[in-house]
Amino acid sequence: MKKFEFSLKKLQRYKQQILDREKGILAGLQKTKQQLEQQIEELERFRAEKTQQLNDKQKKGMSSAELAGYRFFQDNIRHQIAGLQQQLKELQVQLDAQIEIVMKASQEMKSIDKLEEKQLEEYKLEVSRAQSEEISEFITMKL
Repeated sequence: MKKFEFSLKKLQRYKQQILDREKGILAGLQKTKQQLEQQIEELERFRAEKTQQLNDKQKKGMSSAELAGYRFFQDNIRHQIAGLQQQLKELQVQLDAQIEIVMKASQEMKSIDKLEEKQLEEYKLEVSRAQSEEISEFITMKL
């Protein structure tokens, strides 16, 4: 009897390629999210340092121009953080959508894999039947 050949092997490879590509996209989005989170943390730390510097200078005394400069600088940092947080929210929407795509592709792969298992079981049963028939014929021929 011929060797087992899964009838949907090409489709299975294609779906696996799609799944791998979608997982790659997901990994890229997750990396971008981590980078954004890291940028936000760094800006928050920087803002805290500058706030501490401002407090120290205010205790020692400073001109209104210096104070205005610090305030402008802090507002600028606050706007940068807000912009990054907005990007993070938008990215999270993309991430959620990509997770859905990966889950769907994964489910499709699982269903194809189950079909392959079923075909393999049917093949094994057919081989077993064929072997039984050969044995029966051989025994019949001997008698």
